[in-house]
Amino acid sequence: MTDIQYQIMLVTPQIEIAQIISHRLELFGWDTQIVVSEAEMRLSLKKSLPHLFIVDLDWQDLNAITLIEFLTSDQLTSQLPVMAMSAHGDLTLAEQAFHAGAKQFLVIPFDPMSLKERVSELLYTIDLDLLGGNIGPAVNVADATTLA
Repeated sequence: MTDIQYQIMLVTPQIEIAQIISHRLELFGWDTQIVVSEAEMRLSLKKSLPHLFIVDLDWQDLNAITLIEFLTSDQLTSQLPVMAMSAHGDLTLAEQAFHAGAKQFLVIPFDPMSLKERVSELLYTIDLDLLGGNIGPAVNVADATTLA
């Protein structure tokens, strides 16, 4: 990888799973941020953008497919890759995630090396020019209005 310190946002209501995944990602050298609600995610996105989203599909009170559609169509986030994850190996759910714009699908539990390979692949696909050359730990979007 490069000298860029990549920031990965984990969007999940399952804090224990998020902590395990976050720990694994940090062992591989990536920074993580855990958000446990759509409101927290939107607030965080008004401050800065990650380089990659990992979205849990196993919400009880949120349609995660709609959330992926938002992330992949919003002006600020549409150029950033999204990986979906689920504890259910449901092929229909995986297809819905891909149709919504997810680039990868991870079934929990997972092999840590599979996680590393999938995340690495997605991070290498980022077009740094689309991010304005500003690869911080995250891109500053303090004056963003599209996430209101």
